[in-house]
Amino acid sequence: MSRRNLITPFLFALLILTLFFTFTPQINVKAGIYPQISIIPQAIYAVPGQEFNVSVTISDVTNLYGYQVYINFSSEVLEVVDVIQGDFLKRGTYNTFWQPKWDNAAGQIQVWESMLRPDPASSGSGELFKVNFNVKKAGSSMLQLWGTDLVDPYQAKIKHTTNDGLVATVKIELTPKEMKGREYGPGSTASVNVTLAGAVENLYGFDLTIKYNTTIINATSVNLYELLGEPNENYTNINTDEGIINLNVTCKLGASPTNATGSLATITFDIVGIGETSIDIINSRLIDVNGEDIIPILESAYLYGVFRNIGIISSETLISPLSVTAGENLTLNLGVFNDGIVNETFTAIVYAYGADGFNAIIGGPKEYAIESESNKTLEITLSTIGLGGNYTVIVKISYVPGEADLTDNEYQYPSLIIVRPLMEASIFPFESLLYAVVIIVVVVIVGLAIYKKRKKT
Repeated sequence: MSRRNLITPFLFALLILTLFFTFTPQINVKAGIYPQISIIPQAIYAVPGQEFNVSVTISDVTNLYGYQVYINFSSEVLEVVDVIQGDFLKRGTYNTFWQPKWDNAAGQIQVWESMLRPDPASSGSGELFKVNFNVKKAGSSMLQLWGTDLVDPYQAKIKHTTNDGLVATVKIELTPKEMKGREYGPGSTASVNVTLAGAVENLYGFDLTIKYNTTIINATSVNLYELLGEPNENYTNINTDEGIINLNVTCKLGASPTNATGSLATITFDIVGIGETSIDIINSRLIDVNGEDIIPILESAYLYGVFRNIGIISSETLISPLSVTAGENLTLNLGVFNDGIVNETFTAIVYAYGADGFNAIIGGPKEYAIESESNKTLEITLSTIGLGGNYTVIVKISYVPGEADLTDNEYQYPSLIIVRPLMEASIFPFESLLYAVVIIVVVVIVGLAIYKKRKKT
């Protein structure tokens, strides 16, 4: 076979491969992770008469050129006030085809948006659009995504998943939300209130299951309150082996339903170990007088059975010198303490604030470690590059999880630092000197000419 006959098939194959990679749509899924269309936040608590916003977001998408989204909602509970375009496709630069529609009677939203050629596609994560709702009456509503389509610039569909949302006008919350501090160490007790809040209609019974970590706390008693009408049947059970509490109250025949909210129960715990635990409502059922479910939002509590607390020691914090020339460094000796019972790491950052509103980071951010129940002095170099004038210095250290006191994690230094601007290098006035020389020469020449003329006369 001739050399020409060998080259021709090779060039043909190369052309085919080039066309394939040029015009074949890019793969939109990386490592088996599909893009997601989500309602954010996914659980919304709002009462009748209240307006709220939800965002419809896209995450981890590649080459998105257009989308279609439908949302169903309860027209009895909610109404749409407005649908607001997001910036994911526009990116603050491009024009798009944007068409939102909604039907409050049918409880449906339809949104279409697409880039306009030849503008480029978008990749990454962001907000597609926002929906502003008003709550009409007590109840709950799913925000159900359906009929969703994502397409790339070649109109090829992009596989994706969806995450719906829930709106409810009633919630069951455990309070206090956070229990932290020395009083929550082993050997002490903690009380948690189970509270029904918001707006509810015709409540006739509830059944709750609450779970906790038995290595940190153990429930010892449950006190039920008479929120429901009488007569009623109630049942409580504590399983200390599994860390499960059951609460059940149901109205009996002849009892009136209630629209009231308030405390359902108080649970008392013994703190038995060092550590942290959430206290979660893992199952819940509220029923109305007709036996229909009332869907609530559930809110957990968290107990830190370990004391954690760091802070700044103002009396041991010093900046020197207080006056420098721009570009020179200052030294901050920062006193910090850890009176908790675990070793901690934290981040320190130092800001300079000028009277004109200018501010800059002059130290950090940098991570430091401190042992439990100890004090420490950190030496931090502060840069004055780009500064000029008088500045207030504020030092901040990050919070640790479950920190008991957050007020001493920030400190404003009582004295201003003074940063003198650099003197501009003097420039020899050659141009002015040249002008002066020229003027002197001209004056001398004119003077000589006048002198000679007078001498002749």
